[in-house]
Amino acid sequence: MANTSFTLHVREDGSARLSQSFSPDGRRGLSRLSCGISAPDLVRLVLFCEAVDLRATLGAPGAAEIELDGLWLSVRANLRDVDIVRIQGLTRQDATADWPEVRAEIAGALDICQARAEDSRHGAVLKDMIWDCPVPDVLSDRLPGDLSEVVFHRLREMALLLLADEAAAKGSVLGRKLRGKKTREAAERDVRALLDGLVAEFVLTGEGAPDDDAHHDAHHDARHDSGHDADSGPTGTATG
Repeated sequence: MANTSFTLHVREDGSARLSQSFSPDGRRGLSRLSCGISAPDLVRLVLFCEAVDLRATLGAPGAAEIELDGLWLSVRANLRDVDIVRIQGLTRQDATADWPEVRAEIAGALDICQARAEDSRHGAVLKDMIWDCPVPDVLSDRLPGDLSEVVFHRLREMALLLLADEAAAKGSVLGRKLRGKKTREAAERDVRALLDGLVAEFVLTGEGAPDDDAHHDAHHDARHDSGHDADSGPTGTATG
């Protein structure tokens, strides 16, 4: 594999710049792959990395890929290598990087994305709702020791990123539910539905096997209840 150096610089507005210097196989010198990432795409990239890592933690590692604006990342099943493709106009760049290095760099953006989600218009209310949901019995029954707490904590973090983004969208019905006293219980049901869907995707489906359809269905249910159509799953596609 080519030698690589991967960096991700997050800006104050939540956008980022990805940069990778690498030595192409069979060629001398260094090449550089660089591109900007919008704030929404950075959240998707963070969620994707969390999903890949969580599946591995649950004993179901596998290949996965995500497509952003002009950028594709494909994590190989060995969880050691990630193929990166950057397309800008007629120019295409291909590189292979060390996934643990890339994962560690992107993980550094998680805290920033979490802080931005908490500071969003409905972030504080959503965080309280999410953290008020207890660990489901099905997690305690299926996962040993403190693993259920660890896994549910990570699912809570993912839910906050997903729901803060949804509630902030223009015309969001979820946002209206959160603003109204009489509709607050309906918003709480949406929160529980998304958490239940994430548990089903990562823990229940195939005993922890990756299942992008399960995540898509769970996110579709939450978005449908909040008055929006579902888009493609933000955690990317599991291919292994």
